[in-house]
Amino acid sequence: MIRQLGLASVYVRDQDRALDYYTNKLGFETISDQTFEGFRWIEVAPPDAETGMTIAYGGPGTDWEALVGGFAPLMFCDDLRATYEQYLERGVDFTEEPTQYPWGLQAMLKDPDGNTIVLTERAALRQAPNVA
Repeated sequence: MIRQLGLASVYVRDQDRALDYYTNKLGFETISDQTFEGFRWIEVAPPDAETGMTIAYGGPGTDWEALVGGFAPLMFCDDLRATYEQYLERGVDFTEEPTQYPWGLQAMLKDPDGNTIVLTERAALRQAPNVA
């Protein structure tokens, strides 16, 4: 049985710009930044996270451009309101302010390539009963 997701990907047009955004604006750490046979592998993650994210630029013969500006990995926060305020100070543009939903508190932002990132504080899910 699969127990954990190792990596998710976000597709971008400019890996350097995206690396700067995810490390300097969102506070991620660079786990890997390597080039092999013309392909650049960039992996970032929030500090102390178990799951990372690749900043991907498609290779020859791929339709990666169609993936740019899509839905980026969902990101969970311990304190969404504090994260929101911190990111506002760093110049992050939000498309949705923190809003309460049945599944928890949520805010949305877009990265420089138009990828939608949903930040969620899921405390409400842990307390909700299972519904069949």
